[in-house]
Amino acid sequence: MLETLLKIHRDSSELDFQEIWKNATFVFDANVLLDFYRLPQKSKDALIKILKSKEIKNRIWIPNQVFIEFLNNRVDEIGDQKQKFSKVREQIEKSLEEYDDVFERLAQELNKLQLKKRHSLINPDKFLIKEDTDKGKHSLNKFLEELNRLDKLQPDVNDEDQIKKNIIDIFYDKIGDGFSKEEIDEIYFEGKIRYENRVPPGYKDSDKSGVYSIGKIEYLRKYGDLVVWKEILRKINQDEITNFLFITSDLKDDWWRKSKGKTLGPRRELLNEVYTCCESLQNFYMYDTANFLKYSEQYLGLDIEKKSIDETMDFMNAKRTVYYKKRKKDSVRISNILNDIQINSAGVKLGVGESIMALPPLDLKHSQVYSIINSIIVVLSEFGPSSYISCQSNYGEKSLKLRFRNSYMSKNRKISFENYFDRKVSISDIQDNLTPVMEKAKDNNMSLKVGGSSRSVTVTLYLFPNSHLTYSWEESNLQFNDD
Repeated sequence: MLETLLKIHRDSSELDFQEIWKNATFVFDANVLLDFYRLPQKSKDALIKILKSKEIKNRIWIPNQVFIEFLNNRVDEIGDQKQKFSKVREQIEKSLEEYDDVFERLAQELNKLQLKKRHSLINPDKFLIKEDTDKGKHSLNKFLEELNRLDKLQPDVNDEDQIKKNIIDIFYDKIGDGFSKEEIDEIYFEGKIRYENRVPPGYKDSDKSGVYSIGKIEYLRKYGDLVVWKEILRKINQDEITNFLFITSDLKDDWWRKSKGKTLGPRRELLNEVYTCCESLQNFYMYDTANFLKYSEQYLGLDIEKKSIDETMDFMNAKRTVYYKKRKKDSVRISNILNDIQINSAGVKLGVGESIMALPPLDLKHSQVYSIINSIIVVLSEFGPSSYISCQSNYGEKSLKLRFRNSYMSKNRKISFENYFDRKVSISDIQDNLTPVMEKAKDNNMSLKVGGSSRSVTVTLYLFPNSHLTYSWEESNLQFNDD
């Protein structure tokens, strides 16, 4: 147990990567193979060079699930690449149509100001020269010509797929056997429990729909990452692998451990599982596509053009930017939700504590959490003793707790509220009215608890770690004690 614990908590600085790369098995995720459709040509060529190199060509492998996902998603990638030409062309042509009008409108508006007569310094005629504006228009036309040329070279969904041919050629005898229908059913049964408890990997895909049907087996998309992980565990045990490197461009938190904006390596739950299940394994590590390319040059001694590495780094950074923008858009702050509720709740005063204000964003849909908290506030204001509801948060051992409390006030506080109710509390009434909310909370991996007396009532909403927090407990730098 001690040895496993020390492996889990090793820092990357403690690993001998030069030695690891000498005999490691290199395993690739489906998103890395699909990146071949998105990467610049030099980056593609560099990756193929590495995969075909004598240094690792006999040490590469992909799970059966990865190959299934690659084959099923490649057409979408090809179509998306082709469609981009139409979208860019549309924007250029629109700009060209409006180009002359923009300058004509600008000249007309400036003429109305009669600057030649009324201003001693401003002279737009020096800059609004037709020859200069025509140069800009010429550049757009050249861009359009180049776009049309490249469009003819870009394969479409019905054309021969050279990337598919390369992938099959490289990995033909290096693909996992996959699982039987019975084994897949067992994994899905386990996956349901794992996802409910936010055990990585894969729970971030729990909302995915769709299946891949092959023979008598239906591969559910939402369990794809878990099946890949199970194949990895089996591969390590079957081949008694000692060093294992997994290359993925998946950015989700159910693979990576992150702190203060930095990616530190695989999730510790993954390390615990792989080191516990696989006795032969000494080192498990993960790279994204860009870092795999970068360190291939360093540890394999291959001559990789710097531009290829830089382009792949730019590609991954752009991918991260899109991912985190979407994630930020999808996340919410409890303080903002309470503010929205306060605006729409006449006669009720919400006291939002500093602990709520300091909370990091939550990985939740606004409509879901707003509906649950708003229902709590409505019930408390309708059946509680006063019009004032205090809102606090604290970290428990296994959850983040949001507490909403309505209680009797002292006389000197009552005068601050126009609608102070001063009535006795019926806990049973509150519980009955919150029953639908409890069900809704349960469906969203939360839970609700009601407590109190005839003079005070508290509703506690429990959110569980790694399910809703955009940042980890450690990243938040917050510490609260239970009441």
